[in-house]
Amino acid sequence: MSRRAGVNVRRVSLTACHPVDIPHPGTPSASRDTRALLRPEAVVPTQRSAIVDMATATVFFTFMSFCVKWAQPLPVMQIVFFRALIALALCMVQLRWMGLPLLGTHRRLLFLRGLFGSLALMCYFWSLSTLPLATATVLQSLSPVFTAILGLMLLGERPPWQQAAYFTLAAAGVALMRGLGAGGTTLGVVIALGGALFSAFAYTTIARIGQREHPLVIVAWFPLVTVPIV
Repeated sequence: MSRRAGVNVRRVSLTACHPVDIPHPGTPSASRDTRALLRPEAVVPTQRSAIVDMATATVFFTFMSFCVKWAQPLPVMQIVFFRALIALALCMVQLRWMGLPLLGTHRRLLFLRGLFGSLALMCYFWSLSTLPLATATVLQSLSPVFTAILGLMLLGERPPWQQAAYFTLAAAGVALMRGLGAGGTTLGVVIALGGALFSAFAYTTIARIGQREHPLVIVAWFPLVTVPIV
């Protein structure tokens, strides 16, 4: 902490970035965007914390799948709508609290992220209504395999051979599960695989956006596109 021209400044470093001088959020000269940048949510996560976040998200995603299956008598699009509506409301509250713009700057990529995410969500929820919970969840879990393929094709990201081996085993496991008869219709399986593919497109778009947008803005565009569609 130091003082320059009568203004408190704090030196911060975002992952690999060099330290920069940013006005302390308590001073009048600090803008709302600056205060948002200094919040912990705006710090780019490390690889280890990102893995923990993904594992935690998988747990919550599993609970969501169970709730969707439990609400099966309701129309699929109605479940999708309320899921997106609640998510959009939560995102807007947090965006306003952090002083971040809802629409961001790279709106074409953000729209594609929202569109692919919406299609993936609709396919996955529909598959949950026609397939056993375990089958639909396993098929949706193939999205990392599709993501690795799209990352190689569209972004030039070549996965390590260990990941390629894991992905091959995962695909073989799904094929074996279907061969042993996991229940459900062929159409349901195709829709579930389509949901995994759309999820992969959404993840690839997020990777393309990179750090050019705040993570919360990227999240908000998902329900922002879903609500008008359904």
